[in-house]
Amino acid sequence: MDSPTRAQTRIASLSAAISNVLETTRLLAEVPQAHEIREKLTEPLLFQHWDELTQRAIWIASDGSHVRCVTVTGLSAYEMADMWLSFNERIIRAAFNLSPQLVREIIEAEIDVPVALVN
Repeated sequence: MDSPTRAQTRIASLSAAISNVLETTRLLAEVPQAHEIREKLTEPLLFQHWDELTQRAIWIASDGSHVRCVTVTGLSAYEMADMWLSFNERIIRAAFNLSPQLVREIIEAEIDVPVALVN
């Protein structure tokens, strides 16, 4: 059961064409290892990271021409650990089509927390 002080779980998403340098830079602005990731965006890529300092999970998926970054806040490291394995299996089944809706479905199914999508 959620405690009254629990932060609301939120999912934010940004997308960009890799050829759009300005939008890709904005998308990667707060992503750890952004320089290394940028170099690999022209090939299929799935990157996931738990940022302990900001308590957020970050996923980046690229199909070689478009990139999407999905960020989840409001979950603990333990809750995120509970869903990593399921997430990997589901994203593979979804042909690496990372979307905020898919991430919300996984979180709600695996750890039973309501999730808000934000822009």
